[in-house]
Amino acid sequence: MTLPHLRECNFYRNYNAQREIPLPMIYAMQDIIPGKQKGAILMQYLGDIACNVPVYESFTLKQLINAARCFARLHAYSLTLPASTFENLRVMPSLLETWVNLFKSIAPMTVAEDSRLESDYNKLKHLLETTHFVEYICCNMNKNLKMKTVLVHGDAWNNNIFVERNPDGSPGSKIVAFIDWQTVHGGNIGEDLARVMSVSNADIRREAEKVALDVYYDTFIDELKRRNLENPHTKAQVIKAYRQAYVQQALLQLVGAKVLQGERENLSSYERGIWEARHEILLLRCRLALNDAVKIVEEDEPEWLNPNYEFPK
Repeated sequence: MTLPHLRECNFYRNYNAQREIPLPMIYAMQDIIPGKQKGAILMQYLGDIACNVPVYESFTLKQLINAARCFARLHAYSLTLPASTFENLRVMPSLLETWVNLFKSIAPMTVAEDSRLESDYNKLKHLLETTHFVEYICCNMNKNLKMKTVLVHGDAWNNNIFVERNPDGSPGSKIVAFIDWQTVHGGNIGEDLARVMSVSNADIRREAEKVALDVYYDTFIDELKRRNLENPHTKAQVIKAYRQAYVQQALLQLVGAKVLQGERENLSSYERGIWEARHEILLLRCRLALNDAVKIVEEDEPEWLNPNYEFPK
């Protein structure tokens, strides 16, 4: 935990004042000193003005559009940073290994719950059974697609995104804050976009893949103009980056469906009925996510279907 905590603290130290992306107020931080000092971050309490979208619910189209705007501003700001910034923000190897280990141990359990997942899972599972694919997505995709490195949150899912709380307590559309920057790194623009899209239901995600990505690109261009910067990315590059990154996130949904909802043991029959209905929503999300991931690979990157394919470095 030492390095991830240091990453988060340094992000808040270096970027909190920039306000390029909604962040909570940070009042105090303490680094971890192994054997001597525990780490801590004292930040603004958001519960009175904001809330998270529950895992079994979906982000709305408006929420995804607003998230896309936030990422566009962050990515445009990233292009003002010196290249040396990203030398100290390489993706942590332990993170790549964690994703692979979680996938190998948990994804088969999710697939065992719904036989309709098996066919697409078997076509793509080799991608997350070693670190080669995730290393490509997080470290080498920019070079391969000739894109610029940007700041990437790395874990932009429900619990790390606070949206405004409506008067009735329900989630609103405005993004209030992104938290938990432990996995921040220099990466590709597609990573966070694919992450937040993947935790949404397929009907909304499929619409957002057109609408929200259009908004992302328009906002990105406007922010570059405001900063007098040239645009280094074509829209085709942005779409391709999103599609490649989405394949990884679709596979990781098989992990999330199993671990993020909690266990049903010790629930009453009433509570268990609700749990089972919500779990079916997550399984459907996984199935349609895998359907779309297979289509992406078959249409764009058919060589990825070969378990022996060597990803560019």
